[in-house]
Amino acid sequence: MTSSKIAILQTAFLGDTLLAIPLAKYLFQRGHRLALVCRRGYGSLFLATKLFDNVIEVEKGSSASYRAAEKSLDSWWADSGQRILISPHESPRSKMFAL
Repeated sequence: MTSSKIAILQTAFLGDTLLAIPLAKYLFQRGHRLALVCRRGYGSLFLATKLFDNVIEVEKGSSASYRAAEKSLDSWWADSGQRILISPHESPRSKMFAL
């Protein structure tokens, strides 16, 4: 059985994004492969945790940035039988991205 690929969508400010770490750690310890979609400028910090296989940064307010993130996420998910997106911080833009 292959592990699931789970993406965490957390494009809020740094403090809120850091609150996703316990969730990521829990999922990582259970063998899931993880991606994080976060605000531009935070990616290297989260890659350094070694919890995420992929970190995708978005520029808040840029529709083009979100479209590029969607394509990147689709590519990462391409070889996965199950796609899971978790959005712990509910916002209108996050809801639209998740759809």
